[in-house]
Amino acid sequence: MSIGDLFRRDVVTCTRETPADEVAALMRSGHVGDLIVVDADDQGERPVGIITDRDLVLEVLAPQVDAQAVTAADIMSWELVKANVDDGVEEVIAVMCANGVRRLPIADEKGMLVGIVTVDDLIGWLAVSLKSLSRLTAREYDIERERRKQA
Repeated sequence: MSIGDLFRRDVVTCTRETPADEVAALMRSGHVGDLIVVDADDQGERPVGIITDRDLVLEVLAPQVDAQAVTAADIMSWELVKANVDDGVEEVIAVMCANGVRRLPIADEKGMLVGIVTVDDLIGWLAVSLKSLSRLTAREYDIERERRKQA
């Protein structure tokens, strides 16, 4: 299965120049714990970094830095880990685990942002899959019982 079947297309974004207080406001209004920093052009939005709520706490709130004087570029992660829309779910999980990231931007073949997948999204998908698989034993028993009645 491709990650393209699971990721969310509604991504909250900002540019490198966005002040940290606006980053926090965007997270709040979008009800998200992260946003993707992008460079935008006529092709679309190219992901260049990510900022999490934890980044805001550690880089702005805890040291009591002026949130209007700090920009997204100052606090974003520079080594952005991302996945391609055609990557397999297992491959994406392996990338997230290897890099210790809970959120992964999804890019198209041109490198443009098309969505995001989070560990919560993947756990939800896995839970539904496991629930479906758990029905196998009961179904197997029902089929066997029906066959034995006919014999």
